[in-house]
Amino acid sequence: INKNKKGQLAIFVIIGVVLVAGILAYFSYRFENSNALIYADKNNPDVRPVYNFVTDCVKSVGNDAVYQIGRTGGYAVPPEPFLLIDDEIYDSVAYYLYDRGIDQSQEDYDLENTAAAVPGAPSPALAPEEPAGKENYMPSKERIEMELGLYMDNFIYYCLKDYRDFPNFNVTQGDAKTTAKIEDGKVVFSVNYPLNIEKNGKTYSVKDFENAVPVRLDKIYSLTAEIMENQMEKTDAICMNCIYDIALKYDMKVKMMDSPDEIVFAVLDEKSKINNREYMFYFANKYDWNSEKLLEYWKYKKLMSYGDDEVKMRVRNKSYESETLAKETEAKTNQQMS
Repeated sequence: INKNKKGQLAIFVIIGVVLVAGILAYFSYRFENSNALIYADKNNPDVRPVYNFVTDCVKSVGNDAVYQIGRTGGYAVPPEPFLLIDDEIYDSVAYYLYDRGIDQSQEDYDLENTAAAVPGAPSPALAPEEPAGKENYMPSKERIEMELGLYMDNFIYYCLKDYRDFPNFNVTQGDAKTTAKIEDGKVVFSVNYPLNIEKNGKTYSVKDFENAVPVRLDKIYSLTAEIMENQMEKTDAICMNCIYDIALKYDMKVKMMDSPDEIVFAVLDEKSKINNREYMFYFANKYDWNSEKLLEYWKYKKLMSYGDDEVKMRVRNKSYESETLAKETEAKTNQQMS
């Protein structure tokens, strides 16, 4: 009897082992042939085409972002008040020195308004309305980094074109969240952009993309900050020699374009290029043109002819503070009249 019981038990054990093995084999087969999510990297051959395509878009849009904030003075879309350069293409540059209007130094306004304005809204984001005197409205480096990230988050989708160039892939995308950092000699974009990429019955997950734009925005920012620090010491004067010395310190050039009411400064870095063009960073200062010193500055400046079509005046070694310009103007005028 005991032998029979042992024999029956052995049979049940064998059957149990067979059943367990069969169940494991079944689920293993289902897993290998199902849409189970697989976390992949850029080296996975099934995801590499899409991954490389997104990386190229991060590079392209990153270049555009750095170029755009250079043209506007550090913003995706400049907040008011700003100088409108061309109303047909809505080309504008931020004021750093402004003697009336609203206070754009309040950086805690809703950044979503800026994001909404980026794709082509009719008006830029507005800062809170506060009384403003002659203040330094230059954005912080952190603010510029935020603007760079906002530009990437909004415009990367235009580059991706909903993956129409990849009909053999089924791509599901999440929202892009970009962290931009202005580092030594470069701007780094780290884009958290979750993607599920379905190919050959398998679904892969990727989310991290990065690219660095080799523009010396860190040095441009430091140069501009020094110019504005010097400017705020005397808001009704322009220390031309100071600007030249600061530009020389950073191995860059500073150009100045004038209009009846303001000066647009252009920081030129010949060692930084985007799309094979030297990088330029613009900002505008608005002055009290009723100031007698600045009126004399313009009289003196009209006697100077620099022959530059793009920029009306280039900062040169021989420069003068606006307080001294009246004497120089008078001397040159007397020479011409004699």
